[in-house]
Amino acid sequence: MALPSAHAATLKNVAGKSSVQLYRDCLRVADHIASKSPKGIALRKMLRSEFKKNAAVDDAKQVEQLKMNAARGLANYLLYESGSKEPKIRARMNKTTSDMIKQCMDNAKRERERKEKAERGEGAELEHFHVKI
Repeated sequence: MALPSAHAATLKNVAGKSSVQLYRDCLRVADHIASKSPKGIALRKMLRSEFKKNAAVDDAKQVEQLKMNAARGLANYLLYESGSKEPKIRARMNKTTSDMIKQCMDNAKRERERKEKAERGEGAELEHFHVKI
């Protein structure tokens, strides 16, 4: 699956930045998004804790992966914020979210039932998943 050109360009741009530059860019975006509101304060606090948590990582490959994750997270947040202002996109996002929650709940219920069967000593059955193509 090909990335949209703007998204690919963003990720390419992130790859050349130092972690400090990326951290400062993230804080600037957080300030732009929510300034001094509670949302902005929480976003900056989350950014600070994530960067501190990973400050000791010295593997270059892992650092690049973390930088890409930060860029994707901000891009997803910006997409979510812009989409929430457009009624058609907001409706689609809400439907997707509720479908995903339902699917997770169904999977958790199946897993609980499987564990309960195993605890009762009933024969383990393989579950077959049917995928529509």
